Amino acid sequence: MIRSSFTYTKAELDTFLSYIIRKNIALKIIYVCSAIILACSIFMFCTASYVEGALYLVCGAFFAFYGLILKIVGDKNNKKNVNNIDSYEFDEDKLSATTVNAQGEQIASIVVRYEDIYKIMQNGNDRAYIFVNKVVALILARENFENESDFDNVINRIKMKMPKKV
Repeated sequence: MIRSSFTYTKAELDTFLSYIIRKNIALKIIYVCSAIILACSIFMFCTASYVEGALYLVCGAFFAFYGLILKIVGDKNNKKNVNNIDSYEFDEDKLSATTVNAQGEQIASIVVRYEDIYKIMQNGNDRAYIFVNKVVALILARENFENESDFDNVINRIKMKMPKKV
């Protein structure tokens, strides 16, 4: 069994949120569509279709700021997680995670088989985000493992047991 823990700081949560937003393909598509809508808005204004141009401008601006809106909402949600501590135990076929708040009260606990993990993403060589479903992620940091090789062993074990995406 390999054990680790992770303390959620504002900086760590900001790094996680920024990484997820940058990797979000749907968000990139939204930005491209936003640019097209804003170009249509300019065209409408040039052809004296002011009402349609204004409508396109409002829609384009909303989508252009969608990433910023996600960041604000994410920051608000992450505030409640600052100073929480996750304790992890990695067995051969499952992981267990327990979350305690700053007062030391257990607020969450989960056991997940590796084959049930939704996705794993690595941010460089020292951070990994294990998504137990589409919205809940556990953050692993290399420096929080007893041996540096344990981090790689855990990531490789999870990847081997996860179902292959077709």
